[in-house]
Amino acid sequence: MLIDPKRWKDLRSRYEKDQPRRMWALDGGGIRGVITLGILERIEALVTKKSGKENFCDYFDYIAGTSTGAIIAAELARGMSVTQRRAPSCGLL
Repeated sequence: MLIDPKRWKDLRSRYEKDQPRRMWALDGGGIRGVITLGILERIEALVTKKSGKENFCDYFDYIAGTSTGAIIAAELARGMSVTQRRAPSCGLL
């Protein structure tokens, strides 16, 4: 049951159903975020191949992290792909 259904907007139908959820948690670690991005790029390719969904936010219900992981998680949760994140214009890598 949603506490304030109006705030959920487009996500409302996704979370109204009582079902198991998928959660993705990313650890921080400063510059080690570059390693995290490399690993995520491969996982994203596997998830896309398996599910047909191109972004983590379409496959996972919750994406969270700490420190650098939180920055990466926020971008993934907003729909950015790992490939886009690794682009030189993004500043990390």
